[in-house]
Amino acid sequence: MAIDALAGHLEAMADDGDAIPAPSGYDAAWAALRREVAGYGLGPLPDGTMVHPVPAPALDMRTKQVAVSFKKYALDMIDRKAEAVGMTRSGFLHKAAEAFQVERLAR
Repeated sequence: MAIDALAGHLEAMADDGDAIPAPSGYDAAWAALRREVAGYGLGPLPDGTMVHPVPAPALDMRTKQVAVSFKKYALDMIDRKAEAVGMTRSGFLHKAAEAFQVERLAR
């Protein structure tokens, strides 16, 4: 669950164009947590606070060209919708894939 949450956060950062920091070790994670808590004026961390290491997922940020096939009418529809919102075809398909709800297929 934590790995999925971290992967989702890193993907959102990448989509927003934010720099993805290098993974940190245990001591660095503790120091960062203490600084963050101190910045909120909450005092020291409570006794028993734990830090659990979570492996960082590999995100390959390289662009990869792919070949896909569509019916002509479907490709025309994709292009119209992409143009209407000022997106490229690739950008539109990327956002459509992110928004797709797998649960719909169960119906």
